[in-house]
Amino acid sequence: MVSGDFAAREVAKLEPPKLAAMEAHYKTGTGVPLVVGGIPNDDTGKVSYALQIPYGLSMLVGYSPQTKVVGLENFPRDQWPNVRLVHASFDIMVGTGSAMLAVAVWVVWIWWRTRRLPDNKWLLRALVGCAPLDSSQ
Repeated sequence: MVSGDFAAREVAKLEPPKLAAMEAHYKTGTGVPLVVGGIPNDDTGKVSYALQIPYGLSMLVGYSPQTKVVGLENFPRDQWPNVRLVHASFDIMVGTGSAMLAVAVWVVWIWWRTRRLPDNKWLLRALVGCAPLDSSQ
């Protein structure tokens, strides 16, 4: 997650249209919310059914709620990536990484409590379920 955070800041600097598509961010501004999930609509510049975390994207990009984040409106339409595909793919990537982190925390918690390797059947099933989520294989 640390490398992902670093990479996102680099994308914000070097490829602003890509960051805007990843986050389904259409309008340039400060105090920009972080959009989780949802269905982006390029025609209206809005995202339906999304969870929005106030100031989240501005905080992630510049560590301040006042950080200006460039939206897709600042780029010619022919330079926009496929916003729906990029946003959905990014959300899936973040979701799978979060799931793997949660399972890793579960393993550490069980080991800390018992001081032995976990053999809980639900934990072992979760570990097997995480195997296809790791894209480095």
